[in-house]
Amino acid sequence: MVKDPWPRWQEPMPKQKNQTNVPFLNSNFTANVNHPNNRILIKTQFDWMKVNIVIMHELAKKSWNGFKSAYMAQEDAEKQIMHKTAAINSQQQLHHKEKYKKLADAKIIEAYKQKHGIDSLNLVAVDPMSDEASGPEDGEDKLKWKCRMAEKEGMGDMAESILEKLSFFEIIHLNWCSKEVSEN
Repeated sequence: MVKDPWPRWQEPMPKQKNQTNVPFLNSNFTANVNHPNNRILIKTQFDWMKVNIVIMHELAKKSWNGFKSAYMAQEDAEKQIMHKTAAINSQQQLHHKEKYKKLADAKIIEAYKQKHGIDSLNLVAVDPMSDEASGPEDGEDKLKWKCRMAEKEGMGDMAESILEKLSFFEIIHLNWCSKEVSEN
């Protein structure tokens, strides 16, 4: 048994569907498909299916272009570098936006204003934020990067076997950005 039975022909129908505000169409199951109301219903369903097919086709084309880009990066070293660079840039932008959300919090802005007498909201922007990195960039060897990080932390010369087991988290400050007004 169905949850809601089909309405009988010419029974009063609700004027609109509650969630979508789309009017209900009253089907006449006692007549054939050529009845005027049934034709409207069938045409509406067909139009809806055509729209969904167009959308699905566009989504498939976008997916294919993404797959093609990944394949081309796999086959061409220059494109592979561009692909990796775009991924890193995207990740950094996302990190900057998340950091901006934290720093632009009204409580933090007010606390800064109370402490320094300056509204810091104008100082907080996505682009001039520091970068936080956890690996080498621009083709630098990972072991050399770890060696450089160990030296920065005053760990001195370390065996490669020990360096390989260590992990580092580097905060890269912009040269023109004052460390006094930057938490990171």
